[in-house]
Amino acid sequence: MFFSLSHLLLQVIAGVLGIGMASIYATNLLWLEQFVAISSRMYGAFSIACSIGIDVYGPLIGQFIVSNPMFFMWTVLATVMICIGIFVAAIFVAKTAQAQSNTKNASD
Repeated sequence: MFFSLSHLLLQVIAGVLGIGMASIYATNLLWLEQFVAISSRMYGAFSIACSIGIDVYGPLIGQFIVSNPMFFMWTVLATVMICIGIFVAAIFVAKTAQAQSNTKNASD
């Protein structure tokens, strides 16, 4: 009973994770656009990088899921922590760029 439920639960959680990551992807691009002029090549590179990043999870988790079932959860946790770190770094970069822009505009 539990294993049939856990398979369904895994599918539901994977779908919810995908929905959450989709909103982060779009929000990042819109937020970054406020500070940097983004070209179509940059959009393309960002899309390809995100697509390649997703393809890593399947083989990586597939190698360890049998011997260590919690590997998937630890991988998701590590991904969330890395995303938080990137967001914090992006905030500092944006504030620095905004401060430099304000200083430049004030001197003009």
